Amino acid sequence: MTRSFLRDPIPEVVLSRVLEQARHVPSAGNTQGFDFVVLEGDQTSIYWDVTLPRERRETFRWSNLLDAPAIITIWANPDAYLERYSRSDKQATGLGQGMEMWGTPYWL
Repeated sequence: MTRSFLRDPIPEVVLSRVLEQARHVPSAGNTQGFDFVVLEGDQTSIYWDVTLPRERRETFRWSNLLDAPAIITIWANPDAYLERYSRSDKQATGLGQGMEMWGTPYWL
C-alpha cells in the first residue's frame, strides 16, 4: 500500500486507464454494480476536512497520504446485483428476491 504521494496532478489519460481497468474487476455474476467518483484538486482537501479533522492530522501516522492529487471513491449499487440475479440465468439462486437472501453482501 502506498502511503506517501507527490502533489503533482495525475494526467487525465492515466486516471482514465486506471478507471477502465478497475471497471473489469471480478464481481458477483459479472454485475459490475459500482460507480467511481474521482476527487481532484480542492475536492481532495474537502474530502480530508470531512474525513480527518485538522486536530487529528498532527498525529496522523501517514500524513503524506493527504498529499495524493486524486482520490477515487467506489460506490456500490446493491440494486444492480438484485436485478442481475433476477434474470433467467441466475434466477435459480434466489438471490434476486431481496438483499436478505445474500449470506454475504458482495457489493460491500
